Amino acid sequence: GKEIEAHVDPMEEIYFVLGGTGKMKVGEEETDVKPGDAVWVPVGSSHGLLNNGKEDCLILVVASQVS
Repeated sequence: GKEIEAHVDPMEEIYFVLGGTGKMKVGEEETDVKPGDAVWVPVGSSHGLLNNGKEDCLILVVASQVS
């Protein structure tokens, strides 16, 4: 039930799901995510992640500053 509330970052990001499940929202699009999934977040896009499973949703976030 934990959540990364919707927010906007000044960089692009890729969320890699390593464990658990969740619901990822980027802009107006919502996607169910599971281990092995990767979600690209463009610069300036609102995004958030809700853990909708019974185990921890483990993620790795890679961010890149665009000049």
